[in-house]
Amino acid sequence: MPPNENLEMSMGSERTAPVVPTASDRAEPGVAQRVLDAITARPFVPSAELCEQFGVSKDQLKAIYADARLSATTQAKFARSPFFYLTKTIHRLTSDHARTMQVLRDRRPQNPFETLELFISADCNVNCTFCYRRDRDYGDQRILAASEFLAIIDEFADSKGKNMDVSGGLEPLLSPAVAEVFAKGIERGLRVNLYTIGNALHNPKIQDLLMQLSQIRISFTAHDRDSYIKMMGVDHFDRVTKNARMLMARKQETGSPVGIGTSYVVTPEIFRDIPKAVAFAQELGMHFFDLRSVSVWAADDYSPEQRAELGAILDEVREGQRSGAHGDLKISIADTFASITNPEANPLPYVNHDLVNMLVHYRLTVTPAGKVFPLNILGQPTREDERFLIGRVDSQHSIAEAMTTKKPIPFEPELLLAHDKTLLIALSKLAADLEFGIALDESPFVPV
Repeated sequence: MPPNENLEMSMGSERTAPVVPTASDRAEPGVAQRVLDAITARPFVPSAELCEQFGVSKDQLKAIYADARLSATTQAKFARSPFFYLTKTIHRLTSDHARTMQVLRDRRPQNPFETLELFISADCNVNCTFCYRRDRDYGDQRILAASEFLAIIDEFADSKGKNMDVSGGLEPLLSPAVAEVFAKGIERGLRVNLYTIGNALHNPKIQDLLMQLSQIRISFTAHDRDSYIKMMGVDHFDRVTKNARMLMARKQETGSPVGIGTSYVVTPEIFRDIPKAVAFAQELGMHFFDLRSVSVWAADDYSPEQRAELGAILDEVREGQRSGAHGDLKISIADTFASITNPEANPLPYVNHDLVNMLVHYRLTVTPAGKVFPLNILGQPTREDERFLIGRVDSQHSIAEAMTTKKPIPFEPELLLAHDKTLLIALSKLAADLEFGIALDESPFVPV
C-alpha cells in the first residue's frame, strides 16, 4: 500500500532503538527457523504476511529479526539466497535511512538524485545479438555538444548526486566528448563508472582518466574468438582482449583503485558456456564478472530441462565462489530473481505500482539527444517511448526542470532491468513493513 500520513506520524525520521527481545517476545525456536527459511527463499514478502503465515505476533517477528541481525550464521544463510541482490539493496536503503524515508513519504529528498546514467554516444561498431538497439540509432535527432554534457554533469553534482554511469545508448568510447565527460565527473567528485564494449579502450586521450574511474565493465559475452563473433557480430576478440590486459597492467603500474571486470549476457543459446567464461575472466585477471540475463523474467525462453541445467550451473558457480575456486574474482549471478530457474518465486504480486515514480530519485537517464527518462533501458533507441519521457535537457532546459514535472510512470516489468526492478521490490517491501509498524533499521538484513 502507498505511503500515507499514518506511516509518517508513526515512524518519524529518527532511527529506532535496537530491539532487545524479552522471553515473552520470542517465538518457538522451530517456528523462528521456519520464518528465517521463508525469508531466505522469498525476502520480498511483507512482514504482515509472515506473521499471518506462521502465526507469530509482530513483536515475535521483530525478535526473530533482531536475532538474525546478530547471527553470522543467519547472515551467511541470507547470502546464499537466490535473492541476495535484493537483500543487499534493502540493506543499502536502510543504511541511507533519512533519504529513504523522504522517498517513501513521496517527498523530494534533500539529495534528489543518486545516479546519473549519461548516454553520450549515438554510434556503435558492433552488432550484439542481445542488444536492445539491433541496428537502430538515434536517427536525425540532434546529439548534445560536449559543453551541454558538461553542464548536465555540473547540475547533477550541484544537486549532491553521487554516481555517474557513462554508458550507451550505444558505445560511449566512440563519443568525441568522452574525455571531457570523464574529466568533468572526476573533477566534481562523482563516482564515475564506465560500461563499454572495450574495443576503443586503447585511445591515448583517456588512458590517465581511465585510472581515475571507480569502475570499468567490459561487455565481453564470450570466452574465445568464435563465441565472440557469434554474440558480438564482429571479430574484435583480439583487440578487446589486448585492451583488457593493457588496462590491468596499467592499473598495476599506477596503483589505481579502479575496479575492472567483464559482463556476460546469459541466453538459452550460450548458458552452457558459463564455466568457460568464468575461467576466461579469471585468466584475464578481472576483479569482477557480471552474469546477466537479457530479461530477468526470461523463464519462457527456456525449456524446463534448460532451466534445471542452468540452475545447476549457477549453483556450481555459487559454490566455487564460496570455496574460493574462482580466486579473487567476484561473480554476480544471472537470474537475479530466480525467475528462470524457479519461476514460481515471483515478487511481482508484491510490488507497489505507486512506487515506480520514486525510482527517478535513484536513477536518471539522459540520452545523447538530451531526452530524460527515469529508467536506463527506456533511453535506448528502440525504447524511446513518449509515455516515459519526463523532460529534455539542452542549453535552455535543465535536469531540474525535468524533475519538477511530475508524471505517472507506467509499470511495465518487461522494461525494467535488474537494478531498477530490485529497487522497486525493495521499496515496496520497506513501505509495506513501515505501514505494519516495522522500522527500516529493524530489517533482518541489517547486520549489527
